[in-house]
Amino acid sequence: MNYQEAIVALQRDPNKSYIGFLLRSGECLGTYFFAYYLMDIPDIEEPDYISIQYEGGALFDHGFCGEEDFYSLDDLPDEAKTLCYKDADNLPCISGLLGEYALFTLFPDLPDPEEIWADKDKFDFFQLASWSMENDRCI
Repeated sequence: MNYQEAIVALQRDPNKSYIGFLLRSGECLGTYFFAYYLMDIPDIEEPDYISIQYEGGALFDHGFCGEEDFYSLDDLPDEAKTLCYKDADNLPCISGLLGEYALFTLFPDLPDPEEIWADKDKFDFFQLASWSMENDRCI
């Protein structure tokens, strides 16, 4: 479902949460980035307030701590409004995982990140993850 459909679905059932994924190559050669936006209504008493948790980071860059943030609908970055969203209850939990492990959890057919060291293998992992996301049609 798209961003607007996820908001409508949340308003219909405030006990649900929806997650949208972002995967892109970085500005620097050989860098890849994975992030997600998780939408939910944290307080059933205030069903009009939708909170969006963001987590992201560079793939295979273990020196990079990653990024975390929280948004409301008013200050949400535009990129989040272009993503497909899925019911988070139908997906494995990836909160707190490094990007490559989150992708491996979502798509177990990807190569095990523990065995990836060479730049070419990182590129291949990124390509396979991109292909998996496209073929899932909304993950």
